[in-house]
Amino acid sequence: MPSIQIHHVAIPVFDLDRAETFYREVLGIGRSRMPSYNPASIVFLDCGPNMIHLIRYADSVARQGRRGVHWAFEVDDLDAAYRRVVAAGCEIEVPISRRPDGSPYFFFYDPEGNRIELCHHDPTE
Repeated sequence: MPSIQIHHVAIPVFDLDRAETFYREVLGIGRSRMPSYNPASIVFLDCGPNMIHLIRYADSVARQGRRGVHWAFEVDDLDAAYRRVVAAGCEIEVPISRRPDGSPYFFFYDPEGNRIELCHHDPTE
């Protein structure tokens, strides 16, 4: 079987500067060392070994509904991440909760209206 992994996830945005500021300053996801091939409409961010592409599509491109799609990011400190997201004024959809396996998570909407999940899995717990 060939090796396969995610290279990048594309997140649609309306305001590229606002989205980049949020993902870099609130979530702590840094700009990629790889330059964007279209910096006027795409920002490359490094997220662990993978990338996030913030893409400013034309206004005519349809977006998913608020509950249609979500992206999940693993964080080291979920409580601190929750406080940063709340302080940034994001709408919280599901406050910090626990799954049946005990792992905590929460859902919110980023400034662009994308549904985002932050979670924490600790195999030692």
